[in-house]
Amino acid sequence: MPWLTSVFSAITQLGNSVPIIVISVVALAVLAWRRRFADMLFLLAAVLGAHLITTWVKLLVARHRPVLDDPLAIGTGFSFPSGHALVSTALYGAIALLIAAPLEPRARRFVLAAAVALVGLIGFSRLYLGVHYLSDVLAGFAIGLAWLALLSLVLRRRRTHLAGFPLVP
Repeated sequence: MPWLTSVFSAITQLGNSVPIIVISVVALAVLAWRRRFADMLFLLAAVLGAHLITTWVKLLVARHRPVLDDPLAIGTGFSFPSGHALVSTALYGAIALLIAAPLEPRARRFVLAAAVALVGLIGFSRLYLGVHYLSDVLAGFAIGLAWLALLSLVLRRRRTHLAGFPLVP
């Protein structure tokens, strides 16, 4: 079904480097404008750390991508973990956590569910297009979520220690 391939090709773009960079810069600019410097640090650490982790793990594991007779897309570099899944989990997860924090519980659940759905679609698109194994995508999700959880824990604790610092709201 060519239309479905077009849909998943478009969805997978949301995990590519250029959209990730553009979305990150826009989010950082909004946070800077609102003087939310601790949140800027959280978002920046989430995205840059996810990129570094992806690179290191890909080099460490060095797993080749699936080879298909008639591929829908061609991936480059190593396969494990899926960088799209890992970095998307970190970026969209961080943004969702920042947006959801001040909301009422029902709205918070909606924002977090939307982020999970978006990241899930990006991961599934990698499988549909045949550029990753299921384990690549699941590992990307797991590592990205673990990185986000670690940052949330560390930076939440640091925020209480930095409360008197003039740049930290």
